[in-house]
Order: sequence, then structure tokens, then C-alpha cells
Amino acid sequence: MLPGGTVKKTDATPEDALRREAAEEAQLTLTDPVRLGWVLDQTGEVYGGVGPNARLRLAAR
Repeated sequence: MLPGGTVKKTDATPEDALRREAAEEAQLTLTDPVRLGWVLDQTGEVYGGVGPNARLRLAAR
């Protein structure tokens, strides 16, 4: 399973969220994150129906 999660108020950028989630969930230290794109979620169903949002896809070494 790949680490994933949401951006928290303590994350300055989505890339910071990626680093934090990878460290929390998989004990990984990531470098050089790259934005791959995003997916529009009209309903926010994945997050309990929060409404329209974009899910950003990132990758890193």
C-alpha cells in the first residue's frame, strides 16, 4: 500500500504533506517531490462528502 493522506494546517505545501505522510505511514524519507497532476472529486465522497475538491498526485524518490 502506498502512503496517502490529506494536507493539514501544519503543512506549508502539498509536498510537505507527502513527506509527512510517508514518514508517518511507511517510515520513509522522501526527496525531490514532483507533481504528477490532479483529479477533480465533485462530491468529496472519499473524504466523507466534504464537497468539491482536487486530489493532487505526487511522486518522490
